[in-house]
Amino acid sequence: MELTDYPNMGQIRIYDIEAISLPIKYNKFGDHDPNGLMYVLKKDSERIQKIARELFELPVPPILKAYVGDPSKIRLIHVGVKETHAFHLHNHQWRLEPDDPKSTIIDSISISPQECHTLDILYGAGSFNGMIGDAIFHCNLYPHFHEGMWTLWRIFDRLQDGDLSRCNSHPCTDAA
Repeated sequence: MELTDYPNMGQIRIYDIEAISLPIKYNKFGDHDPNGLMYVLKKDSERIQKIARELFELPVPPILKAYVGDPSKIRLIHVGVKETHAFHLHNHQWRLEPDDPKSTIIDSISISPQECHTLDILYGAGSFNGMIGDAIFHCNLYPHFHEGMWTLWRIFDRLQDGDLSRCNSHPCTDAA
């Protein structure tokens, strides 16, 4: 489903996310962390790891995109064998046990090696308060967050089709 599908018409946006380990370059002087951690879309995981090995550059993490209210699920997949992570998504919640309406509502979850979780986001993208803008998600272990294990979920309230001829019902110009 493309982001230009607006309104969503009841389809659920599903994001498959993996936590991968790869070398992360800090600066042009070669300072790096050989065991850096990053969230990536599962479909891009192998490609990003290959590029990182070949170029030893910082890969660009995914920015998830949705419209406010879009029904959404995030699938967390830990393909590593070493460390447990604490996934935290700002401004959004889900049930610890998705099929139990009395289950505890949470906004972070631990994920251990070879584990996976499906987060059925309550009230869809933007949550109960209809947040628009960027919601960060990250590993709550600070060294992992610092090493690059974070990214954004960008939530829009207007059609994103690239047409600059209309901005808030007024003619727009490309501010280049």
